[in-house]
Amino acid sequence: MLSCISRQNRPAILAGTALSFLLFRCDLFQKESGSDLSALALVLAGSCNCQIGNVCFSTSGSVPCQSGVASGTGSLIASSLVSDDLSVQVTFQLSSGGQLEFIGGANPNSTFDSSAGANITIPATGNLKSTSDGGAGVAGPGTAAVTYCMEHHVEESPIHQILDKATCASKLATAASYEYDASGPSAAGGRWGFILTNAQISGITRNASRFFTE
Repeated sequence: MLSCISRQNRPAILAGTALSFLLFRCDLFQKESGSDLSALALVLAGSCNCQIGNVCFSTSGSVPCQSGVASGTGSLIASSLVSDDLSVQVTFQLSSGGQLEFIGGANPNSTFDSSAGANITIPATGNLKSTSDGGAGVAGPGTAAVTYCMEHHVEESPIHQILDKATCASKLATAASYEYDASGPSAAGGRWGFILTNAQISGITRNASRFFTE
């Protein structure tokens, strides 16, 4: 068909065709879904400036991301959403006084911070635990590079939060290094990711299913 069109007019026609297709897809999306979660998914799908392992993130704050490594202070918000099980294996390292927060199931209309949804806070010094947990938690990793397995069972109410100081392997939740589901956010769904404070993440794998069983 393009052979019938003059060479100088082809770019304008192709651009117009692409624009028409995008407008059609936008109109189709609006007709098929009016939910906040679906709208957010469409926005996040186009927001990826940091690829770590098999997960794509958008960044905010001062978190340079290069060659699959993100470091600094700020947020990594995944371009995929979560509505049930969120299971990840994460390799990271904290500076002295640094910390990493694993956020899961943040309500789409909430601010992406420690109060937005289920979270596990991991400080270099002090104890890691959920913000909702009034107990002692367990010791943080210090400043060495570590690989942890972390899960939020978002479909449960309250959300079940689990962390094991090891690579992911099938086991009972009660056998993991840390678990908490006594209180906290009700079942939710939406954004997930990490908040870094003087931290570096060098590896992430989002698992296809949960490793920790009830």
